[in-house]
Amino acid sequence: MLNLQTASNSTLNWLLQDKEPKCSTASGFSQDVFFNHIRESYSLLHDLKTPLSNIPLQPYKACDYKGTYFNVVVEIECLLKDNADLFKHFLIHGSVSDMSWVNGWSDFDAMAVIRHTALLEKNRQRLLSVSYKLDALMRTVDPLQHHGIHFIHEFELNNFPNLYLPKNILSKAKCLLGSANIGVISSWQSGLLETTRFNAILHTLESASSSGILKHHAKNGQYLLEDFHNEKALYQLKYFLCIIMLLPCYWANLRGVYLDKPEAYQLLYSEIKDFDFEILKAATKIRKEWDINRTDAHSNKIPDWIKNTLGNSYLTRGHSFAKELSKKNVS
Repeated sequence: MLNLQTASNSTLNWLLQDKEPKCSTASGFSQDVFFNHIRESYSLLHDLKTPLSNIPLQPYKACDYKGTYFNVVVEIECLLKDNADLFKHFLIHGSVSDMSWVNGWSDFDAMAVIRHTALLEKNRQRLLSVSYKLDALMRTVDPLQHHGIHFIHEFELNNFPNLYLPKNILSKAKCLLGSANIGVISSWQSGLLETTRFNAILHTLESASSSGILKHHAKNGQYLLEDFHNEKALYQLKYFLCIIMLLPCYWANLRGVYLDKPEAYQLLYSEIKDFDFEILKAATKIRKEWDINRTDAHSNKIPDWIKNTLGNSYLTRGHSFAKELSKKNVS
């Protein structure tokens, strides 16, 4: 059942995030095939009867965001209210929720819970249109954004993997649309997904270390190369740095522990004392100083201050970091 759910969720996000190859250019018949398949697949989750645990969410106030780096939140709220019949919840989380963002660096983290009825034929084109508008608004914040809004179906709340959003992180989210509480049933198979995710990252970094090419998140057909051999790769480099900073959280997840970044770093430093975490510290320093150095994201050129802070052989050092965590994943 979990494999069917994750496959359906991947297809749902391909449809609504308008990923390449673009769904928006597909024929109406092709779109209907995907929508019909997703709707029937998610119907299988509707019969789960386990009581949902209600998680209180943080209060949202539009006035907190007006005139700030995340001013677009207010526009998104208005668009959602005009299309409330399509969405059960729309949550913002991470730095956009706790307002700890770094101007120019922080991206837009959000999860949209779509209603089952939004997949009906009469609602599909409007759902696509609104989803694309939401995505476009989100990307005005950070030109280097690597991910879209995470769309999930309302029935997935009945079998909610921690991989989507752990409960402790979920409780720190704010709701732009929906109730002040969200009901979820955690999936008992979440650990399988988390192990698969960590091993996939480890494999990607191992391949990058040996080849000198990070074959993930290319821009204009170009991947990130070792030792800054392609200088116009800031988008690609930021993805790499984000992965490095998330690895401690994913490492903690392997133990069944769900923490935000500062908490995960504290656990990491306290438990592994025989490894130099310099690549993690360099990535964190770059994030902290991003706005201070007025980094130009639009040119995609890696500035000298980032080169000096990060140093060479970053793909090799990143792989060493991930490999060390993989050896210490048992509490």
